[in-house]
Amino acid sequence: ALAAALVAQASASHSQLCKKMLLSIAQSAVRLTLDPEVLKPLAQGMAPAAAGQIRSLRDLSRWNEVLSYCGMPSIELNRTRAQGRETMSTISTFDGGSVSEDGDW
Repeated sequence: ALAAALVAQASASHSQLCKKMLLSIAQSAVRLTLDPEVLKPLAQGMAPAAAGQIRSLRDLSRWNEVLSYCGMPSIELNRTRAQGRETMSTISTFDGGSVSEDGDW
């Protein structure tokens, strides 16, 4: 009941909370096997910003864990090489964004 209340509160005020905090709450809810229907509003509220702001492969993996649990489409990594340099970007049904191995969301 506490996890469900925390997720509901985070969902209601997701625009006022740090994205990393929201991601940690969402991932914890997944690991506690909270009902996906309780978590889905938080994931949906975070999704547009997350797609364009994730900056690390670790956070991308965590976010995809949440999306998968909620039955939402995951964000895929698109790797391209240009002028000898590898570039990574996200592909999703929301906004695109760039991802770096050592960046921060």
